Amino acid sequence: MKKLTLVFIILISAAWTFGQGTWTQKANLVTGGTVTEAAAFSIGGKGYIGASTANLWQYDTTSNAWTSLGSFLGTTRTGGVGFSIGTNGYFGTGGSFNDFYRWYQPTNNWTARANFGGAAREGASGLAINGKGYIGFGGGYFNDWWEYDTTSNAWTQKASLPGPSRYHAGAFTIDGKGYICCGFNGAFLNDLWEYDPAANNWTQKANFPGTNRDRPSAFAIGSKGYVGTGWSGAYQNDFWAWDQTTNTWTQKANFGGSACYDAVGFSIGLKGYIGTGTGIGTNNFWEYTPDTVLLTSVPERPAEVRVTLFPNPVHTSATLLLNAASIPKNCCLKIIDAYGRVVHEQRIENGYTAIDRYNLSAGLYFYQLLNGNNQIAAGKFLIE
Repeated sequence: MKKLTLVFIILISAAWTFGQGTWTQKANLVTGGTVTEAAAFSIGGKGYIGASTANLWQYDTTSNAWTSLGSFLGTTRTGGVGFSIGTNGYFGTGGSFNDFYRWYQPTNNWTARANFGGAAREGASGLAINGKGYIGFGGGYFNDWWEYDTTSNAWTQKASLPGPSRYHAGAFTIDGKGYICCGFNGAFLNDLWEYDPAANNWTQKANFPGTNRDRPSAFAIGSKGYVGTGWSGAYQNDFWAWDQTTNTWTQKANFGGSACYDAVGFSIGLKGYIGTGTGIGTNNFWEYTPDTVLLTSVPERPAEVRVTLFPNPVHTSATLLLNAASIPKNCCLKIIDAYGRVVHEQRIENGYTAIDRYNLSAGLYFYQLLNGNNQIAAGKFLIE
């Protein structure tokens, strides 16, 4: 278990940074051939690409290096789906297949799971919401939507998309809701749809403002979904952010590599990644750093007041210990996201508390400890 001791600090000011974000080229995925229509996901500080390659490949953000983790359990195919839940990654569908597999990160072990509940297909969309997986749409212009329960290893059909059927749409998840964008159904599409698993219904959101397209790359960071690249009869390299709070789109810096389509997209913490695909080059791989709101002025308080938060990064839960007699026995804990929003509040009793993940997205968070209206301490932690 990784342990981190933090000095109590007072947050003096917040620095807002605005802009289009920046792209940085990272290490290419070197496989001996061009990878396209791959499936991908991220777990913790690592990204994974597979299904369209014989091996599963791991990208480590710390070392900026790729590692082959051995053979993908199923038959190599293009147009499959990947997503992650906890320390498990899932791959399925693609080509003429409807098989489905689980990969367990701690042991690098594959297990075949129940076949996808719908018909075999390529170009489906998939994502995870609150511990369950979802796959739908795809070749043949399906509009069905299926939920996968990891506990029962069973698929259940959910509400079909009320909009046009499609394949090769982008997909991402924000705060307990799933989103699919663009795609192709005989014509290129630009619509954005939100799926609410609690209500089992779909709601149309603001249309994607770029050129209608299919095969875009997509991922989410905080309260924003990012969509870009793709095919509209021509390669695309524009890149856009959708804000869940305001239901508005903003154009960001064009993708740093060549215009392309069928590239994978995923996020790790506060960074996004796009790579491989058609037109991109020899499996080029790029990192996106968005414009965001971060608390940057954090001078330390006197060192006699300390807190221990462990583990950090947080995967499912953490413990916050107040180890100073001067701290009130009862105070309020607030958790604040990187955009300055209070996302959780709770009381602390007897000098310690458990901090659950609360279905929060991966990323950087801050905590504040308050005695009445007076802030007595603050710190930060990472959720992976």
